[in-house]
Amino acid sequence: MKGSMDKTITTIKHLPDTIELGNDYYLTQGAVALSLFAEGETVISHNNDSIDTDTTIDFLKEFGLRCEKSESGIKISGPDSFGMSEKREFGFDGGAYPLGLILAVLA
Repeated sequence: MKGSMDKTITTIKHLPDTIELGNDYYLTQGAVALSLFAEGETVISHNNDSIDTDTTIDFLKEFGLRCEKSESGIKISGPDSFGMSEKREFGFDGGAYPLGLILAVLA
């Protein structure tokens, strides 16, 4: 076959202990959503403290997210069993970006 590629794709086995990014609210919401896959505690400092971030956190609490916010940042403990709430309908007042991340996490 002409032009075939011989490449191997590998997955990330371990994320670094610390990742430094800006304080954009998209990054903060992405970090909150990704923290659900982390073992132990996740601390997000220099975060964007916005109503959008609060909306995302409040929504994820419906599914077991444990979170504490303070002036120094956001501390997240992944739930013991992250899963669907017994509620059958949910309302999310955030934007399309965090909703896409949330749906990906719940899938």
